[in-house]
Amino acid sequence: MQIQKEEIRIRILEAAGAEFLAAGFQAGSMRRIAKAAGITAGNIYAYFPGKEALFIQVVAPAMKAIRQLMDTAGRESNPSMTTLANEIADVFLAHRLPFRILMEKAEGSPCAGIRQDLTQTALERVNREYLPRLPAAFQHSDFAAALVHAALSGIFVLLSCYDGNESQLRTSLQGLVQLLFTRLPQLEGSLEIKEEAAV
Repeated sequence: MQIQKEEIRIRILEAAGAEFLAAGFQAGSMRRIAKAAGITAGNIYAYFPGKEALFIQVVAPAMKAIRQLMDTAGRESNPSMTTLANEIADVFLAHRLPFRILMEKAEGSPCAGIRQDLTQTALERVNREYLPRLPAAFQHSDFAAALVHAALSGIFVLLSCYDGNESQLRTSLQGLVQLLFTRLPQLEGSLEIKEEAAV
């Protein structure tokens, strides 16, 4: 029986993170991971039984932090979308590589639903705490879903473009959330929907 070495295990995880970020779970190759880690393709299985187990190990820190964030968000009363955006940024900054893999490259993996779960958590918050404060014309589930998808898509774009400037990232996130969420309650009576005149 081969003795496992922690140094090799760490090299495998680092190589796997780079491979999964580049190729995604489905196209990720155990052979390429082994080569990048400087071991034989067969030797990688002495450390991880397969690609699925390796993927789960790579994303585990971010997965745990996201699950904790969602649990807290689901229990909070009167939550703020600015708070949620900052909490997502905190998780991203603490676990950049596994966070991006989970959000962008997890299709086909056991973790593929995490982005949808995060979206659902945000949608529940908006429906519960924010939608009732909007003008009556906007108090419907389709509008809430569109609002949440716009917010989270924008957040993920900002995170994927992150260049190391944390202050700029947080300012951009706050601006995005404020643009989407703070003006809407003031819209009552300011929007006119005009019917097109019949030709």
